[in-house]
Amino acid sequence: MSPAIFSSTSRGLYGNDLILNSKIDASGNIIYNESFGFITQIPIPSGTSKVHIYGNSGVYNKTLFAFYQGSNLVEKGDSYAGDFNVDVDKVVEVPDTADNIKLSQNVGSSGSLFVEFVIDTTEADSVNYNVNDLTNFGSLNYAELMALHSAAQARAEGRMIFEDDFNGYKLNDNIWNVDQGQFLNRITYVNAKENVWVENSILHISASRRNRYGKVSMGQVTTKGKYDFAGNVRIEGKFKMPTIPCFWPAFWTWGTDTYAVSQGGGAYAELDIFELFGSAQDSTNGRVSSNLWTGDAVGDGSTSGLTQGGGRLLTNDGKWHIYTADIFQNKVIISLDGTPLCKCALTDEKRQYVYTMRQYVMMSVQFWDRNSATEELDGATLECDWVHVYALDDTAMMPSAITVDSTLSMSVGDKVRLIPSLGNCHDQTTTYDIVNENIVGHGDIVHSELVAKAAGTTDVFVKTKNRKTAKCTVTVS
Repeated sequence: MSPAIFSSTSRGLYGNDLILNSKIDASGNIIYNESFGFITQIPIPSGTSKVHIYGNSGVYNKTLFAFYQGSNLVEKGDSYAGDFNVDVDKVVEVPDTADNIKLSQNVGSSGSLFVEFVIDTTEADSVNYNVNDLTNFGSLNYAELMALHSAAQARAEGRMIFEDDFNGYKLNDNIWNVDQGQFLNRITYVNAKENVWVENSILHISASRRNRYGKVSMGQVTTKGKYDFAGNVRIEGKFKMPTIPCFWPAFWTWGTDTYAVSQGGGAYAELDIFELFGSAQDSTNGRVSSNLWTGDAVGDGSTSGLTQGGGRLLTNDGKWHIYTADIFQNKVIISLDGTPLCKCALTDEKRQYVYTMRQYVMMSVQFWDRNSATEELDGATLECDWVHVYALDDTAMMPSAITVDSTLSMSVGDKVRLIPSLGNCHDQTTTYDIVNENIVGHGDIVHSELVAKAAGTTDVFVKTKNRKTAKCTVTVS
């Protein structure tokens, strides 16, 4: 790992020259890198077992580091005197009671210090947090600084899959689809374009008890077919939402080639980075849950054949927070403001669908229980400031080749998924160009679905963003 080096004499955000970067090591552990000048006190992320301090301290007559619990000293580290430039390379165990570390560097020197927090992510499959306020979690400023710099580092290293900070007053239709029409065969629900808008560089998604069609209307945006991804990735966004009975906002991913459980069986992957259940309103003001659903769905509308993992936070304060999902081959880690909220072990092939199957991002507002909806819900919005999706390793971004079945036989009315093989890469976005759409059409939910409409033969070209192409000849009888 090679974190960027910044001059210790330049002022940074929040009065400290504190720059943060986040990646993973070979074992899938999260590592936060930070460079700093001035005397800097930094919260220790939950689960940290060791800190690695290295670089050139530039200290003079100062303590290099010390561990604290709040403002109380727990353990003091090394001190140096009489030397302005001290080379440092130390790995230190974190005391059990310590929750922050203070590090010292001479402002006038040219030294640059770094600290890595090595976080153990091997906990049990499901972890629940029962907290009454969010003060137990990291500072939003700290978390956002870390997130924005990590995104900048990913961008500089060519690992950014897509990002959007919603600048301006219009949703970027090169990234997002706004869903419209009936939602998953639910008669009383429709997705409506008027429930999605950008204002003052903030994305708003709302719901209404009744739209002009006389039905409950919702808002939903997706990156399906525009940005689909797989492998070791981070999905992260900054959100704010109220807690109102029946209000059901969510930030989630869905398998690009996955049927809804009510529409068909087969391999299924859904990761709910958060969903706020407004119906659970009580003294804790709403249950924020994170859920991973994977397995082979049976297609009857139930969760039969699927396994669930996840955790929950029994608090929503209606303020801005950063929600993050890190997907690895053997685990999914979901964090709130930089602190791990839940960890799901991916222990077998079916659990690993969320890693191996290509996914896309969704943001939505739905109703939990229409009959309990009140006037308070009308006008309530999920707000999003920015979204980043980027790779956490150096696997190729684009596919080097694409293959699909060369021929396909169908009968009129059949629906078949034409799923490409793209190899080991992160950006798995494809388009489907059908030569004669009178014979074969596109499915309405699954991106790779083909629908046989009339007898005949036509070609379907499946293309990647880097212009790799495969052809399938479809014959409909």
